[in-house]
Amino acid sequence: MELKINGKNIVERERSLTAAEAGRALDRLWDSPWVKASVSRADYKTAETLSPVAEKLASECDVVVVIASGDMAKTLRAVLDAVPGDEDGCEVTVFGDTLSTADYDRLFTKLKGKRTGLIAVSDGKEPLELRGALAILKKFVVSEMGPAGAFGRIYAICSRDSDVIVNDAVQSEYQVIPLEEGVTGLYAANSAAVILLLMVKGADISAYLEGFYDTVSSPAWDIDEWKYGTMLADICASGGKTVFSSWHKELESAIKWMAEFNDREGLRRPARMPGDGKTAGGADFDVLVSVENPGEDLMTPLFEGCNGDGSLNLLLNEESRRRFYEDERPGFEIILGEADASSAGQLAAFVQISEGIAEYFGGDEDDD
Repeated sequence: MELKINGKNIVERERSLTAAEAGRALDRLWDSPWVKASVSRADYKTAETLSPVAEKLASECDVVVVIASGDMAKTLRAVLDAVPGDEDGCEVTVFGDTLSTADYDRLFTKLKGKRTGLIAVSDGKEPLELRGALAILKKFVVSEMGPAGAFGRIYAICSRDSDVIVNDAVQSEYQVIPLEEGVTGLYAANSAAVILLLMVKGADISAYLEGFYDTVSSPAWDIDEWKYGTMLADICASGGKTVFSSWHKELESAIKWMAEFNDREGLRRPARMPGDGKTAGGADFDVLVSVENPGEDLMTPLFEGCNGDGSLNLLLNEESRRRFYEDERPGFEIILGEADASSAGQLAAFVQISEGIAEYFGGDEDDD
């Protein structure tokens, strides 16, 4: 695993968990559908199967709107924002967590005059806002492009528990792509939904899935990488508050995803950076996600506090780490090597495994 996980001010806690106990959580995780899909490379086969659909949408659409809500929408946004696309892909936007007329008006303005595709995604019974989004957006696309123009640009990805989307697909005759059995919204980062959307965007899906696999198969989980997940469980069990932050814009959705992952008690929050003191105030545990080599840089003129080499990227990392490490709160820094598909895949897998560990010790440890 190429991710670097650095702890700060980590001390033994009252409910400290051992490597042997963490192994129980890992054993259960290794039996989960999404881990098996990565280890067996079934997710690669999914990518091969969905490649023709992705190529069709990318070539025929200017924008693809993903209709999703709840946990699934959080996962999709986290991955899509973190993984860069290319000129062969098209714009992908996630929409569906709203009943606001203003939100719809902004989206319609954006879509006006553009070739639009729709992909409805659901891992269970569809809530009201998702049912509404499907009906409203499908009507809009058909009205804009006509029935013939819309045909072949509408798809669904859903689980066997779906009812509204599946029935609508049968009636309107658009293709349903099965969401893998046992995959839920929060643990969907290598599912058919994410894979198809990344390919539509023009992302390097092989690099993403390889990065995901590298983390899942890393021997570091049996050594010390389990500690981050158990610390999350300990902090939550003691009623402590955790703040997740990143100074990299492309990771903003990932931070929100991490902050709301398995947060049953409202003890987590994302921090807007730099310098959101109100959000970070009163926290007991810090998580910083950074990128060692963010990519494109900006060379700055001289100003007080600037980086000695004139690099804005270096200044960003220096300042974010200075503030992170000078604080006495315990925490972890998760460091991606690059702002690319491989690193995003590594981060997605690390988050799902670590949160699976935390969830296990958050109340399911006696459920064998």
